[in-house]
Parts: sequence; C-alpha cells; structure tokens
Amino acid sequence: MKKFALISILLVLFISACKTNTVRTQKGSAEDFGTAKYYQKYQRNIDRLYHLLQGTFVCYISNEKNNYKPTPWILGDSQDSVIVYSIPIKEPAKDGYWLICYQFISGLPNDPIYSALQKITAIDRDTFLSEFFEPPVKLRLADMINDLDKLDESINLDDLVPIDEVITYYREDITVFKGFSNIYKDHQKQNRSYRQEDYEIYPNKNAFSTKYFEDIEGKKPIPMSNSKLIGLRTQKNIADMTDKSLLDQ
Repeated sequence: MKKFALISILLVLFISACKTNTVRTQKGSAEDFGTAKYYQKYQRNIDRLYHLLQGTFVCYISNEKNNYKPTPWILGDSQDSVIVYSIPIKEPAKDGYWLICYQFISGLPNDPIYSALQKITAIDRDTFLSEFFEPPVKLRLADMINDLDKLDESINLDDLVPIDEVITYYREDITVFKGFSNIYKDHQKQNRSYRQEDYEIYPNKNAFSTKYFEDIEGKKPIPMSNSKLIGLRTQKNIADMTDKSLLDQ
C-alpha cells in the first residue's frame, strides 16, 4: 500500500452512517461529542464503528524518545500539523459504508500525503472488514469543503482498484474497537520487506502501531522501536485548520 511512512489508514482512522451536511461538517455537535455517551446512541455495532472512524484528527507520535508522551508529529523542518480528515460518501443503505480518508499537512491542504477510499462491511455482529481502494479521481480538500456532493457523484464505485492492505476490526467494548491489518508488502521501505498494523479506535482518539517482518507469513519479525501514531479527535471545522488562501491554490 503506497503511503507516507508511519501513516496508514487510520486510519483509517473515522465516519457516519447518514449523508448529511451536519455530519460532514460536524456542526451542531452535542456537548458530549467525542465521548462514549455520544456514540452509544447508535444501536448497531457497524454504525458505531462507522461514526467512530469519521472526523478530523490531529496526529501525534508516542515513543521511547519522548517518554511515550504524545508529541505533535512534525515533518522535517515544517511546523505544520499532520491532519487526518475522514468523511462519509455515498448512501449506506444503498451503497454500503464508504469513507474518504484524507491525510495532509496543514500547509499543503490540497496536496495529500495519503488519500484512499475505505469500505466497512460486517463479517458478523462484532467483527468488521475494512478494505481500501485507490481514489478514481484526484482528491483535494477544497473540493471536499466546497462541493462534496459533486465529488461524491464523480466517484464510480464500480471503477475502484483495491489496495493491498485490509483491516479486520473487532468490538472490544460498546464504543471501543480494535483491529489488525493483513501482512503486506512495505512499499515505503523495501528493506523492511513486510508490515502489519495494529489499530485502536476510541471516542476521543485513534491509534496504530506498525510491526515489520522479513516474510509475508510473519514468522521472522524485524525488531524495531515501539512507536505509536495517535490521532486526537478535534471538533474544529476542517476549513479553519488551514490557511484559507491555500485552499484556492
């Protein structure tokens, strides 16, 4: 799966079972937004997971270097934040549970470091499959903010090409889901050969960590420092998290 180092869909980190502007922009959220109480109103586990996966998340890193205290993820000399924006598309009742996963640096909002379409399907009541697909059209944050309906209409689900990472989620608690990916080729760092991600999804955050292997069966692990990427949920409007003049570029 072609993605920036340490980034994986959190990810996919994040999204909603009904396609409305209120859900997409997160306006009018209740005071308990981001808490377990907020997500308990969804009766089915798949709806709860779908909503937990959606939203806007600011990325932090936790590892031995920072004493496992979440530290803002800074790329190079940039002071820009790394943001994950995950938003629903299509009609769940008709098309299934689809999300756009969009990860970008706040200073380059229309030039994502990772973007994909994600589909959530139920295996059983407590277990779910998350599949990823290459975007069939160019994705830009400006288009998602200004006219998501038009972008939605331009995406033909029949034309999607799958990506080689697949995540299996299972319900651990009523508003807590955990998961793991298959072992797949590490496209970012070929010398590490293969990788696998572990995921944790909570009402206020999501997190994942990566393990590396010499073989696709996972029998020969490659020792690495234990780092975790954490996405803290924010209720800020996505349009307010970057310079608006940059969206017009």
